[in-house]
Amino acid sequence: MAATLHLRQLALPLAIIGTVFGVAAALLLSPATIHHPALAKAALADLLVTGPVLFLVFAYLRKLPLIIIVPVANIGLELALLTAPADLHPIIRNAMWITYPLLAAVVLRLAYLTYRQLRLAYPLIAGIPDARDRLHALLDKATGTAQSAAIMTSDLAFLRYAIWAPKPRYHGPGIFSSHRQSGLIPLLWAIVAVVVLETVVLHILVHLVSPVLAWVLSALSLYGLLSLVGHIRALPRRYSTLGNDGVTLRTGLFGQCNILYRQIAEITPMAAGRDVPPNSWQLGILGGMEPRNLLLVLHHPATIEISHGMTRRTRYIAIHMDDPQGFANAVLQMRDQHAE
Repeated sequence: MAATLHLRQLALPLAIIGTVFGVAAALLLSPATIHHPALAKAALADLLVTGPVLFLVFAYLRKLPLIIIVPVANIGLELALLTAPADLHPIIRNAMWITYPLLAAVVLRLAYLTYRQLRLAYPLIAGIPDARDRLHALLDKATGTAQSAAIMTSDLAFLRYAIWAPKPRYHGPGIFSSHRQSGLIPLLWAIVAVVVLETVVLHILVHLVSPVLAWVLSALSLYGLLSLVGHIRALPRRYSTLGNDGVTLRTGLFGQCNILYRQIAEITPMAAGRDVPPNSWQLGILGGMEPRNLLLVLHHPATIEISHGMTRRTRYIAIHMDDPQGFANAVLQMRDQHAE
């Protein structure tokens, strides 16, 4: 099982399966099937067997994740149910007794391989103190795909911190907080309360028109609320830290950046309301609405991780620290030591 998945690899298999399914569905909907039952059964076989098997062969030859056969086979079954005459539906139901166990076997095999990869990878990352960073390193080693690992890390980290947050970390050498004096947490909880109220009102109004759409919108709102609550609970648990080679800036789950000491040109205090360079990045979920009291100026652009694999590159990073002077002195001291 390969972990990579690229559109170029999928183009030909998708084109073939689309052609097979399209021709088979068109035949089942045509009047010809009434006069030629054998033709209808052949088209049905294309939807249930030929198409998925062809896709499975291409997936194997192109080293694609075999899990993608699951939605393809389900599409074939759904098309068969929608287009086949009623007298052929018993054949479709009988085919399900074969198709679904095979799909279950593929899923179980994927789950087993994933579990084995996670088990092998965990000892290599168990020493990482930050829960979100540890999860990211584990998924990165297990999947082998940086983008997939970043997306899964964001979703799982939001749930982890919202439902079962790790114990808070406290001040110590090289550990700096940013939430105690910013007033950000009460503001975010107020936003949560507003979103909850708006979700209830919106659900009631939309439910009068479309109950399904109302529940879909409410589910999306719930996901957004869990993400916001996870971020709030991560703020007092994910500190900025000084390492041997650089500093890691963290603000909850919506901002993180690793900066080598040699990249830092200067750290400038910032008064409230002071303008920042137009190409700077405010490290935080609310951007320029959040408080800031330091501006990091870098020699070269650094990559800021935002969420779900999204990144930004900039030479100017605006941040808030509860002890701005202590943080600046510690970072510049480490920078000077590395320059010697």
